[in-house]
Amino acid sequence: METSKNIINHVLNKPLYSKVKQIKCFNRLKELLPIRLQRGIVFIYKKDKTLTLVLSHPSFKMELNYKLYLIKIWLKELKKIDNNCQGLDIETVKTLVTNRGIDKKNKRKIVSFYVDKSDGDFENLAIDKNIKNLFEKIKKTIKDKK
Repeated sequence: METSKNIINHVLNKPLYSKVKQIKCFNRLKELLPIRLQRGIVFIYKKDKTLTLVLSHPSFKMELNYKLYLIKIWLKELKKIDNNCQGLDIETVKTLVTNRGIDKKNKRKIVSFYVDKSDGDFENLAIDKNIKNLFEKIKKTIKDKK
């Protein structure tokens, strides 16, 4: 009896699912990059014989342009190691910055909620008259908000 992994691999080897194999290969390539650069890649696609890395910010583009030679070497090595990458015929690698924002689904919305833990009852030990007045104003503001 075949395992589920063997069945999935058999199905993925059909020409219909060649794009899935490419995506797996691109994700493997992305994992080779440092985590900071991985977060900057929005998506990767291949058109003709060109691999394009779409980035979220121009600074990622500058940094990845310095690493294009390494990415080409990694692709050659991945072709030897990973079955998903064997069918890739990539001659050039380029980067571009997207003008669209990153999906709002993936971004967490940060709601700032702050409860003041002070009730305004504290001893004012300031010696300087100006600082003592400032502390008294702060104390009054805290008590007014309660």
